[in-house]
Amino acid sequence: MTATTVPDAQLFSMVYELTHQAKGDERRNRLRQSYPTVQLIAPYRQGVLPKREDFRPVQCQDLSTGGFSFYLAELPDFDRLVVALATSSQSIHLTAAVAHSRPAESNEGPLFLIGCRFLGRVMA
Repeated sequence: MTATTVPDAQLFSMVYELTHQAKGDERRNRLRQSYPTVQLIAPYRQGVLPKREDFRPVQCQDLSTGGFSFYLAELPDFDRLVVALATSSQSIHLTAAVAHSRPAESNEGPLFLIGCRFLGRVMA
């Protein structure tokens, strides 16, 4: 697998499909939709793509064509990641950069909301 930073039609088609299945509010310069699903992420360090066993499930909060956010119990120890976004019919792996981290409200203990900006698609 290699990572590319060139956006393509399939990426935008899938993100469009994902964002139009959910309902949400426009809060940024790109339409960001509520996306309360579990997806898989893995750190992307020093240009080395993660192995399948490096991925872990995270609870997502929202999604747009420019990025997504998710919750972690701790602050991330990485600034780049790969996310596997999946629907019932397809999946896509994207690289992303951590844009911000902030504490979030939770009844289950401390959580952090991690906001990410998409960088490109991982090609098999």
